[in-house]
Amino acid sequence: MNATMGRLLPAEGGQIFATRRARHAALLTAAFAMLTATLGAWAQVSPSPDEPPPSDVPAAEARRDKQPAAPRSVAVIELFNAEGCPDGPQADKLLESIATDERRANEAVYTLAFHVDTWDTRGWKDSLADPHHAQRQRLYARRFGLERPYVPQMIVNGQTEFPGTDRFRAQNSIRTALAQPAPLSLTLTATRASQNKPIIVSYQVSQPSRGTLINVAILENKLVSEITRGENAGQTLTHNHVVRDFKSLSAGKGGRGRIRLMPPKTWNATNGVIIGFVQDKKTMAVLGAASCATGHLPSAAATRQTSRSADDRSDATASPRLDCEPLVAKPYSGDH
Repeated sequence: MNATMGRLLPAEGGQIFATRRARHAALLTAAFAMLTATLGAWAQVSPSPDEPPPSDVPAAEARRDKQPAAPRSVAVIELFNAEGCPDGPQADKLLESIATDERRANEAVYTLAFHVDTWDTRGWKDSLADPHHAQRQRLYARRFGLERPYVPQMIVNGQTEFPGTDRFRAQNSIRTALAQPAPLSLTLTATRASQNKPIIVSYQVSQPSRGTLINVAILENKLVSEITRGENAGQTLTHNHVVRDFKSLSAGKGGRGRIRLMPPKTWNATNGVIIGFVQDKKTMAVLGAASCATGHLPSAAATRQTSRSADDRSDATASPRLDCEPLVAKPYSGDH
């Protein structure tokens, strides 16, 4: 046998080794390409640290370090008015128009109508007036450096005051207030054992500080007055957002506490609202707010059963409870 038949010639061996090296290089290139594609696909489906967790993963487990959302911007509008004032009806309509527009826009705007007794000596006594409301208005007069209070007067977030019929200034003041984030949040819970018992409002302020006031008001809508004397004689006035009871006190060091409010016996919970807002005692600036309806609470309009079973009587002492979500304005529903 030829000795060269069992061995490769040098030239042939070099060609085979070159072919093998080329094949190995091709295989390595393909493997690297597959690895790169796999890593790219994984990066697309894997959330980055700044992305929210998938909806099917509990947020507490997916992002335990996630901070709570910042409080919404709020605008608290206080209207001081009197049924005997000739400009009072126009101010009432403006306040209701503002409330309707802001509900449609789902803005956190809170409207309160404080009836004062300063016009009671001019031919018509306002049955919705409260001397404490006039006292609160005098505090604002000193805050704004006014000679004396006047009606109708509108105040936005405790920082801006103007005549209660001035739509232009009202809209501008509200826009300015809503452009600034609220410094804190407020949570309310309301309970009432029966119609003859007070409403207990428990509150929690997120970041209380010295000099912080908590204000809570019980409101009522759809009140109608037939004016028979005075400058508005002959008119039938419909009032909404009327303050029926109001309490203001220090929020306390812990920012937690309870306030008792007692609306009139005629108060209709179905048309009621609870509004709470926090103010700086020195500047009167509004720092946060919350509101909720009161239809669940016992009142003069609540349906009462004439008889109860033994099981019903066992629960007779239970107090209806309502948690008020902080800084949430409900969408407009067409009703007040």
